[in-house]
Amino acid sequence: MTKFHKDMAAYLILAAYLAVPVVLWRASVGSTAWADSASVLRSIGQVSGLLGASMFSLNFVLAARLRWLEDLMSGLPRMYVAHHVFGGLALILLLIHPLFLGLQYLPVSLSLAASFFTPNLNDTPKLLGVLALGVLIVLLFITFFIRIAYHKWKSTHQWLGLSLLFASLHVYLIPGHLSSAPGLRAYMVMIIIVGLVAFLYRVLFGRWLVRRSLYKVVGVNAHGENGTEVTLTPIKKSVKYQAGQFFFVRVHNSTGVTREPHPFSFTSPPATRNISFAAKPLGDYTNALKSLELNSVVDIEGSYGRFIFANGGDKQVWIAGGIGITPFMSRVRELEASGSEEVILYYTVRDKKDALFVGELKALASKTDRFTLRIWESNTEGRFTVKNIDELKPDTSRTYFICGPPQMLISIKQDLKRAGVKRGSIYAEEFKLY
Repeated sequence: MTKFHKDMAAYLILAAYLAVPVVLWRASVGSTAWADSASVLRSIGQVSGLLGASMFSLNFVLAARLRWLEDLMSGLPRMYVAHHVFGGLALILLLIHPLFLGLQYLPVSLSLAASFFTPNLNDTPKLLGVLALGVLIVLLFITFFIRIAYHKWKSTHQWLGLSLLFASLHVYLIPGHLSSAPGLRAYMVMIIIVGLVAFLYRVLFGRWLVRRSLYKVVGVNAHGENGTEVTLTPIKKSVKYQAGQFFFVRVHNSTGVTREPHPFSFTSPPATRNISFAAKPLGDYTNALKSLELNSVVDIEGSYGRFIFANGGDKQVWIAGGIGITPFMSRVRELEASGSEEVILYYTVRDKKDALFVGELKALASKTDRFTLRIWESNTEGRFTVKNIDELKPDTSRTYFICGPPQMLISIKQDLKRAGVKRGSIYAEEFKLY
């Protein structure tokens, strides 16, 4: 199945997931949905609640890192983008839900509308809905508007399961339309349970259910002040991966390095027993990696990602921005021995002193004419664009692999498409997973 067909299949499944409750709702209300102004307000409130709850539940499925879903959605980064978008939409729809249900009483009586929004501790279904929404608002406000340390954010994010539990009880117990539409209520309860199962699998029981491999640290190598490369050796079984993929690493017992899992690209070639990854000191966690203690135990979850060079053609263009060079290094380190493709690498940095692995890249370029290296220094040469690829202009027969800052990815992808490069010939990777 091509990238295009996988994308279409994923969009159709997501559309069906969200359309089914609306179709069931429409079948149950009939023509009364738009009979008068109160009915219109009530209908908006009901539909927004159904869609919001569906998206909220779907978010837990997207966050579970299920392999089959990653394959369908062409990579984990895209799943996390969808997770982020659906989370924001769910919050908006679930805020609209009680607002419009209360506004339906305005044509009848202002006091009746006001009483809808008055807390009532004796109304358990309504109280559960308020609690679900309250927890969701607080946690998503932290996610979207407050920058806190990753490990603190992750610990708060786990409480979203409580919000989903409250929402499931609210859906099951609330009187009114759902109680008179058993098919719709059964579907809503079912998809919320699916979300709860995904939450239990990933968060509460992930320690036992999610497959991980144990490694120990055998090397911590500094690349000047610009980065650190860590080498790991398997304690038992090693992970399998392809050049360009990434994994989640969690450190068990090293002073100063937190235990939260973080994603990193493989920089080692797949044929070797040891694996390695590299990072620039861009935050608390990546700053602490340089002090990672030898023989520390870590666990590896993965591999993930569809940024796989084996999927490209015989002529490839690689465009790396800053630390975005890391997923390319795995293929660089196996290219001389097993590669047959012709590669041109554009490595963009602010200053040449910021570039990592330069010696290794230049050494490969000097050994084979199948690998061409161009280091682009934006401080002196300006912002890198597709127009700077003079040798290609661009060549639509090539496959393009891009990894770097979000704005760079967006700009280059748009320029390539405008130049006639097909969508299926462009692979992009971004590690902004929350």
